[in-house]
Amino acid sequence: MSEDVVTNGAAAIHLIILALSVVASIVAGILVYRDAKVRDYNPFVWGLLFPLLGLLSLRNPIQVAIILVVGIPAYLLLRPKGEIKACPHCSGKYIDELAFCPHCKKEVKKECLKCHDLADLDEARCPHCGAPMLMYEGRESRH
Repeated sequence: MSEDVVTNGAAAIHLIILALSVVASIVAGILVYRDAKVRDYNPFVWGLLFPLLGLLSLRNPIQVAIILVVGIPAYLLLRPKGEIKACPHCSGKYIDELAFCPHCKKEVKKECLKCHDLADLDEARCPHCGAPMLMYEGRESRH
C-alpha cells in the first residue's frame, strides 16, 4: 500500500514538472516572438523555436531548462539592438533602426535627398548633414 502511494506521488511530481516545462517553453516562445516582431527579426522562427524544442525534450525536463537557460540569452545577444519607438501610423512598436513599421508596413523614416541617410519623419533638418528635409506630406520644410 505504501509503495503505491510513493509511486503515485512520484508520478504526480513528474507530471507537474512536465507541465511546468511545457508552460515555461510556451511562455518563452510567446515573449521571444513579441520581441522579435518589434525588431523585425524572424518572429515566427524565434517564437516557434522554444516551444518546439520544449516539446521535443518532454522526456527530460532538465533539457527544457537547459534550452531556456542557454536559448534566451543567445537570443538576447543575437537580436538587433536599438531604441523601441511607437509607429506614428498604427502606434505599434518598432526598433528605431527600421525604415518601415513591421506591423503596418508604412514608412517611419524619410531619406535625406543630399546624403541619403535616414531620419525621423518629423525632422526639419537632416541630423547627419544638416540639409533641409522634405516634410512628411511631401512639402519642403521652411525651418
